[in-house]
Amino acid sequence: MLNIIETQPPARRQIAPATISQVIEENVQPLVRQIDREGLYPETAMRRLGLVGAYSHHVVGGAGGLTEAIATTSEVAATCLSTAFCMWCQNTLAW
Repeated sequence: MLNIIETQPPARRQIAPATISQVIEENVQPLVRQIDREGLYPETAMRRLGLVGAYSHHVVGGAGGLTEAIATTSEVAATCLSTAFCMWCQNTLAW
């Protein structure tokens, strides 16, 4: 017999714009050329974005959360489209 454990969705994390901005400034901006020209995967930035909740908006937030996920991805895209695409991939996996 298969036992299914029901879980509650994680509590919604609030992301302060300064937090996302800080990740961009510290972990994306300095590596943009390497990311785009050398194919560097921005692992540290991706992990930090996850820690601040950038991939959880739409999972626990419904349609409004989807709008927030798009806004967060757009903010990163203003600095690095490649990193924003990686974020889209993470968000897509959450769906």
